[in-house]
Amino acid sequence: WQRCRADGSWAVYQEMQEKLDVDMREATKFSRSLEKRRAELINYEGKLNVTDDEEIAFKNQLEELTEEARVAAEAKRKLEQDLKIAENPIKAKERDMKIL
Repeated sequence: WQRCRADGSWAVYQEMQEKLDVDMREATKFSRSLEKRRAELINYEGKLNVTDDEEIAFKNQLEELTEEARVAAEAKRKLEQDLKIAENPIKAKERDMKIL
């Protein structure tokens, strides 16, 4: 009777030990993954952290570039209008030539 009891206890112990080993391997895997993600987070936070002066400089540069783009778009519209006006006599001559 005691032998069966000892064998049963030993089987339960081995089963629990196997479960513990599996759980420990999984915990180690998650721990490595957590450390990797933590390092990535620190890296990205470092890239995102800018001082107020840097942020103001970026904002000013963005405003300047936006203004330049607006001026360039307006100049393009003006040039397109000028081209259309300049092409009017040519188009009129082409129409006249088709009539003949």
